[in-house]
This record gives sequence, structure tokens and C-alpha cells, in this order.
Amino acid sequence: MKSKKMVKKLLTIGDYLKHKRKDMHLSRKAFAQGIVDSSYLARVEKNKNEIRAITFIELLNKNGKYADSISFYL
Repeated sequence: MKSKKMVKKLLTIGDYLKHKRKDMHLSRKAFAQGIVDSSYLARVEKNKNEIRAITFIELLNKNGKYADSISFYL
């Protein structure tokens, strides 16, 4: 019997933000409020725009997902 190798999918920052936002059952507007425009967040989630590291950290910290516990593997 062959052993199955576990493969982890590497997430983009956009994928990560979308995953965390949806886990929290938040709209883009609520997740981004006070940090960035929701349309900008939509473009980041779709990997159409890049996001500055400080903005990424601010979004996580604002929503209780602290940057020191980031794992980009699903």
C-alpha cells in the first residue's frame, strides 16, 4: 500500500485575508473599516493588487488575528 503524501497549499496574502474574513463572517466593508476601502480589499483578495505589510498587519490586528500567529498554509 502506498502512503499518501500530505500536500499543503501555499496561500497568497489575498487568499489568507479572504479566508480569515470569511471565517469571521464579516463583509469586506466591516473587515476593512478604518484601514482601507472595501473595493481595495476586494482587489487584494482577488490578487489584483498588492498590499503594504503595515496595512496587512493593521487589518489582522484590527480584526483580532494577530500578525505574530500567521501561518500561510491551509
